[in-house]
Amino acid sequence: MKNIYSLIICITLMSSCAATELGSLVYTGYGSISYSNAANQAYEAIIKETGLKSADLLYTCYVADEFDHKINCSSEDSPKEKNFINLAKKLKKAGYHITLRIYVDLQNQKWRAFWHPKEIKLAFLELEKTLNHYASVAGQVKADTLLIGSEYEKLTQPKYLPYWKKLIKSTREKFSGKIIYAANGNINKGKKPEYTWVPFWDLLDNIGINYYPPFKGKPNKSTLSKHHKRELKKYVKFVTGFKKPLSITEVGFPLAESGLKTPYKWEYPKKERPNSSLRVLSFKTFLKEAHKLNIYNINLWRFLPNEEKYHPNGYVIDKAFLAEISLLNRK
Repeated sequence: MKNIYSLIICITLMSSCAATELGSLVYTGYGSISYSNAANQAYEAIIKETGLKSADLLYTCYVADEFDHKINCSSEDSPKEKNFINLAKKLKKAGYHITLRIYVDLQNQKWRAFWHPKEIKLAFLELEKTLNHYASVAGQVKADTLLIGSEYEKLTQPKYLPYWKKLIKSTREKFSGKIIYAANGNINKGKKPEYTWVPFWDLLDNIGINYYPPFKGKPNKSTLSKHHKRELKKYVKFVTGFKKPLSITEVGFPLAESGLKTPYKWEYPKKERPNSSLRVLSFKTFLKEAHKLNIYNINLWRFLPNEEKYHPNGYVIDKAFLAEISLLNRK
């Protein structure tokens, strides 16, 4: 996903409020174009336009492939750290709530859930070193929250708990804010979803789950509402025994109807036309059902290209979506 801007809209649903209060709009990127002056200015403008109160900034490091343990945070596929830090400082000074999230992706473009290094001990040492560094960065920019990874399905098996205990302990020694992790919420190849086996939830401040369940059927207000209600109830039931807040750390809906079947895939047939109204409806029904269940810390994931026109990869800047977010924020 090189040279593509990503934006996450982090929405806080306050359990004590009758209306939806939006918390933050966060953009991420892949490659050195991320956190460029132009990208930062565009991001700040969107935050101002929508009236959001916080920022969730993703920094992506890389390993070569699923077997590699050496983490590289300064390759051409990573943002420029100086620009990343400068934006975080600027937004904090402006009064925004700041979350930094650190992901390790695979440069061969395979899903990070396949990351299972041959040298497990060395991999965790690398991961600890990386997170310790960004924990220090988080302290430097006075961030409020640090997200320490996402969908590392092979590395979050219970047998690796000792490594995570050490890693989380050392991270907390360098960062005093909230620490969370983003687990996969979908069933992968017949197995239970990742969030059900993560062994270190009790060591974190929130239970983070990425929400991309496939939708079946004809999408309309009724069917989408029932879908989201059914799926979200699974998460709520799971977290009940932990007495910790639930964070929907990623949720998004592609622009095409076919994308609802695989919402975790953001490319669809080029011949299929984008459908902004359907995406708005998907977000509205999701937010409504989440609010009913008193879920907060919801991060809406979406991609934006550089130009406001139909894109070969199937992405488009749909102003209707931003208008809807702005409207929800003002209710």
